Amino acid sequence: AVTLEALEQRKIITRFDDYPNGTRCLNTSTPIFDKKGNIWRVVACIRDITELENLQKRLADAERTAFLRQTEGQAPPQNCEKTLIATSKVMRRCMIELEKAARAPSGILILGETGTGKTYAASYIHLQSLRSKGPFISVNCAAIPATLIESELFGYEKGAFTGAAHRKHGLVEAASGGTLFLDEIGELPLALQVKLLRLLETGTFRRVGGLEWLPADFRLITATHRDLRQMVEREEFRRDLYFRINTFPIHTPALHERAGDIPLLAESLLGRVDKRGGRRLSVAARMWLSNRRYTGNIRELRNVVERLMILGGNPVSPQDV
Repeated sequence: AVTLEALEQRKIITRFDDYPNGTRCLNTSTPIFDKKGNIWRVVACIRDITELENLQKRLADAERTAFLRQTEGQAPPQNCEKTLIATSKVMRRCMIELEKAARAPSGILILGETGTGKTYAASYIHLQSLRSKGPFISVNCAAIPATLIESELFGYEKGAFTGAAHRKHGLVEAASGGTLFLDEIGELPLALQVKLLRLLETGTFRRVGGLEWLPADFRLITATHRDLRQMVEREEFRRDLYFRINTFPIHTPALHERAGDIPLLAESLLGRVDKRGGRRLSVAARMWLSNRRYTGNIRELRNVVERLMILGGNPVSPQDV
């Protein structure tokens, strides 16, 4: 059939074929043309990839088992922020959008550079919403291997793969009655984007290895630092899912856009890293921090403040940095 298709379309055809004996082959048919442009013959190359796929599956199962053992007993990641620092004009506008988003039913997409506090913005939306008494489950799609993220989101049934000795509830179930935050949504594999879209459209899902469709009750917020429109054009992100999650986009400003917030942010961050308390920033440190350029945004500011605390005195000063 592959050879006939190559004859008809006059081009190289490659296809996977499964045989009744369980063998899977990669079949490629290449038409060879003579000087007049007529097909002279077709070269068919058949590769048995059964063992290769079995090895890939065993490797994926081993990675999944190792990941599950590493995370076994850990609570789902949660991170809620009751207040956000917003003295600058651009951040005050962002706060208004966040409060509007809290009243919106779904389709919240938070956009911004890495380190601008998208997770804090999502948790703030959750605490201002009608689901504030429910859980806030934060998932970084870039931090979980592509072979494991489906079982982490949807859970799995006992015996679904090697190492699945019992049923495990996924993060979708853990977010029931609350909010599921998918950070770095642009890193989600295409195959899983289809399943996420179905979950959003139908409100149901199946665990890995399961047959039963289960209801889901959560509010979805997504975030990314990537340009999803360009990814859609490059067919790296599904167009239908993009429009489904992009009903209400919010931009979290970079730190250089909200320079007026830096002194208060730095004081707040100092309070978090100074476990003993009592440390404060000197006037010189405030000015020095405000005049710096932070390509890593708030995450970089936190690192600088922590370094100041380690090297400086009391009050904390930039002289030793």
